[in-house]
Amino acid sequence: MLEPIFRLIDTIISPLPSIPPVYTILVVALAASFILMLLNKVLIDQTLVAEFKKQQQSFYKKMREARKAKDFSAVKKADKDSQRMMQLQKKYFKEMMKVWMVTFLLFPVIFFYLGYKYGGLPIVVQLPFTLPWLGGSLGWLGWYIVCSAAPVTIFRKVLKVQ
Repeated sequence: MLEPIFRLIDTIISPLPSIPPVYTILVVALAASFILMLLNKVLIDQTLVAEFKKQQQSFYKKMREARKAKDFSAVKKADKDSQRMMQLQKKYFKEMMKVWMVTFLLFPVIFFYLGYKYGGLPIVVQLPFTLPWLGGSLGWLGWYIVCSAAPVTIFRKVLKVQ
């Protein structure tokens, strides 16, 4: 059912299958991470996200201080502010849904493709050290996770994504 899509992907990335799976998965993980951060940059209103995070931190700080001081009038005021925070949070989640929708369409194709291509290989890479929960021998999925974890953070900083 998905084989025509996989053949199309093979055609698009035709030079990659000739290199070892370790590097192919690395390139795919880097590309997917970059695309994800680019989607975040383009589809999400970054000023709204920054404003939401700023307001959220301020709200929680006020709430903590009011509870710590046992100032019940300040706690009541913070509770009223929570309604405003809920509205802002609703807008924030609406922005995030834009990227989630694209991600839920794009990433399963990538994972199914990598599973189709390299799922038969028990070990794709042997690490010189062991990772908690993953060990020292990684299959395609473990290697993909390792290869995509740091680049997401780096691309987020480079593209100035909130």
